[in-house]
Amino acid sequence: MVDASVIVHILLDAQIQPELVNTLERSGDLMAPHLIDLEVLSAIRKQLNLKKISDEKAKIALEYFSAITIDRRPVQMLIPRI
Repeated sequence: MVDASVIVHILLDAQIQPELVNTLERSGDLMAPHLIDLEVLSAIRKQLNLKKISDEKAKIALEYFSAITIDRRPVQMLIPRI
């Protein structure tokens, strides 16, 4: 299970490292609640609105995020794990 904060850190906080993103793209084993898209996009938008990242960095982050294969699971099935 991957958390949105981990994805955001990889995409924004660290310099985007293509080899790390490539590993995520190829892993095929990532699962997350279906809300991960909203969480990641919201975090990127917040950083953009606060002028902590440029439009270009946000665009690149979104491109990398869209390339990562994540098995999105309904939240209801995760309730027993919480």
